[in-house]
Amino acid sequence: MAPTDAAAVSVQLRVSQASIPARVVGALELESGFNDPMSVFLTLALVGVMRRQGAFHMGSEVLSFLREMGAGAAFGLACGYALLRVFRRLRIVRSALPLLGLGCALTVFGGAQMAGASGFLATYLTGVVVGNYDHPAAKPVTRFFATLGWLAQNSLFLMLGLLVTPDHLPGLLGPAAFISAVLVLLARPLGVMLCLVPFGWSPQEVAFISWAGLRGAVPIYLTIIPMLEGVRGGRRLFEIVFVVVIISVAIQAPTLRTAARWLGLRADQPS
Repeated sequence: MAPTDAAAVSVQLRVSQASIPARVVGALELESGFNDPMSVFLTLALVGVMRRQGAFHMGSEVLSFLREMGAGAAFGLACGYALLRVFRRLRIVRSALPLLGLGCALTVFGGAQMAGASGFLATYLTGVVVGNYDHPAAKPVTRFFATLGWLAQNSLFLMLGLLVTPDHLPGLLGPAAFISAVLVLLARPLGVMLCLVPFGWSPQEVAFISWAGLRGAVPIYLTIIPMLEGVRGGRRLFEIVFVVVIISVAIQAPTLRTAARWLGLRADQPS
């Protein structure tokens, strides 16, 4: 029940989990799940500013953010615990449990959006609750959504790839490489340090989390919004972000295990 970027990051981390502490894996999975609701809100807010030709009201935007995220969190947690009770009490054939989970996920997303809350955040938190408690539907539902997450990720990449003009991409390698370098070597490490160092995370853990900021299909999808809204340069933004994501997938994803080994990270020992 997590967004597709969360599914992608989760699977990449599982590949290397033998050498990564559990709290590092948990922090990255939590980050990847919470990124999407925030990114959607910021994208829509910035596109709105562009359409209003620069008119921006900080107070109203902050209140809108708090209202949307707060309501989404409350809605998602409430639905998660309600669905958990259903799974524990309901007695149906096991093969129907994933379909029930899928129907509930769609209902949570649609209900949250209709209520003016973040459907992405609500659905993610519902999945977190259902996926972290013991109940008869835990294994079939978790496996179903893990498969569905990969299918969604690959399908989204395929559909977004159809919007790209290949002969435009070579000329964008320079700007995309520069943006990737700034994100990987400067912006993300600085942000991770500010967030984690005050809480006693080790330099090795901070360095690994900085490197493991994988970008999936959602950033590409978000750039469709300004393109559809007719924002100037929207098409070029879409193509640059597409190349940035490809660079991230090609360089960062295969090197997670090597990075963990170089940094001396070790999995938690069983107690």
